[in-house]
Amino acid sequence: MNDTALCYLDFHKEHEVKLHSGAGVGMARVAQFILGQTDIQDCVPFLINCANVI
Repeated sequence: MNDTALCYLDFHKEHEVKLHSGAGVGMARVAQFILGQTDIQDCVPFLINCANVI
């Protein structure tokens, strides 16, 4: 497993995260389609990673 996945799992073990289903559409994917981008990371306004997770 890569470091990103381990960081994600560790965060969920250490913090209470309520169950949620999200919008169900994938708003970043919609933005990617509208903007005509090939990389979804260019369309996400607030990337979440180990360095900036609250």
